[in-house]
Amino acid sequence: MKKRLQSLLVQYLAVVLAFLVTLPVIFATGVLTYSAYLLSEEWGDAFPAHYTTEQIEENAASAAHRAADGGEAAKRLVLEELRSLYPDAELFWVDGDGHTHGDRSERWTVTETVQFMKASYGGDPYTVVKAFGESEESGFLVIRVPRDKTYKSPPPIAGWVYTFVMVLLVASVFLLFSWLFFSRIRKRLLALQRSMSVAAETGLPIPLEQQRKRWFRGDEISELERSFNRMAVQVQESRAREKEEEELRKGLIASLSHDLRTPLTTLRGHAYRLQREELSEEGRRSLGVIDEKISFVDRLIDNLLSFTLLSAGRLPFTPERKDAVRLLRSIVAAWYPVLEKEGFEIDVDLPDEGIWWEIDVHWFQRIWDNLLQNVIRHAKSGGYVAISAEDGRLVLEDRGPGLQAATPAKGAGVGLEIVALMVKEMGLHLAVESGEQGTRYVLCLSADLR
Repeated sequence: MKKRLQSLLVQYLAVVLAFLVTLPVIFATGVLTYSAYLLSEEWGDAFPAHYTTEQIEENAASAAHRAADGGEAAKRLVLEELRSLYPDAELFWVDGDGHTHGDRSERWTVTETVQFMKASYGGDPYTVVKAFGESEESGFLVIRVPRDKTYKSPPPIAGWVYTFVMVLLVASVFLLFSWLFFSRIRKRLLALQRSMSVAAETGLPIPLEQQRKRWFRGDEISELERSFNRMAVQVQESRAREKEEEELRKGLIASLSHDLRTPLTTLRGHAYRLQREELSEEGRRSLGVIDEKISFVDRLIDNLLSFTLLSAGRLPFTPERKDAVRLLRSIVAAWYPVLEKEGFEIDVDLPDEGIWWEIDVHWFQRIWDNLLQNVIRHAKSGGYVAISAEDGRLVLEDRGPGLQAATPAKGAGVGLEIVALMVKEMGLHLAVESGEQGTRYVLCLSADLR
């Protein structure tokens, strides 16, 4: 139940509830503000001694309509009614002959009437003229109110503006509440994303600092953070154990490599001594197998030691700018007798033009020694090896059954692992294509791949 109350859904519902509680306050404030605005001096203060222009127009039209069919008495009666409404106003009516009655007593000509109309429009006092009938002989009613006693009613658009402002204000408050809520969620998710990005780059996730506020301790993101922290701790402990085991393994391999060389040297010495003795043909064959296996184990131990030193970064590395074609030519010359002895047809096509790379000479020789040894081990049945240089690349090809095929001399693959490490360290790239028709090794600069 406690976790449900602390969930993100309940938290957001609390935000909505807080907004709904503040909504009446917002509207009440808006209504009071709008009312005060209407009663301000900008709208004429709206006290009883002031009149709206709309009311004056309506009352004048109503009075003129009621007195239209009556005589002079009816006109005087509506004039008195208007005087009770507008005591500060000048009130009179003009008959068909141009005589004025009421607050004015004079006779107007047609020209004077027109001039009065023109002078009254938009002037001070505010003047309203309403005809008693449709014909000019019926006369007209005149109400003149001082401008400082009138005000114009707020336009209808003011109500729409008020409504728009209120809706905008309410929406802004709700968006503010929502933004505060979701910005906190976003901040926590971004922290989790950053920690995951660090984990992707380094392989070691960093535990997150969880929210200390009580309200946020039980929501879904907090549960995700706790799960992530547990995983981060487990990964760090696992990586520490793995590192310890790796160091132990490397130390063990290094010790075994050194310890095994002594008995191998002794075995090789006894095998050499037996070669000088008179043995049967079968004995000599067995002695040759023993010598071959001793050489194989010796190379395997050497590879294991080299791999261990490479992995630990303890194998000496001194890169120099060298002609890779020239180095490869000398390496092939050293291997030529061995390949001939194993029955290989050798095709070498190395141009005079050099390929200059930043390489370690000993590492470069070790790479090609391992590759050629791999050819002898896996492709002896094909009886063919080709070494060439083309477009800044060094190529080694054979016609064996491929690296995936099972061969009697197939080893643990440590030699190729050493090659891969050395190639990467020197900024080179080795592409291997292997199939039933043979294997093709292409060595080039990593920069040439872009």
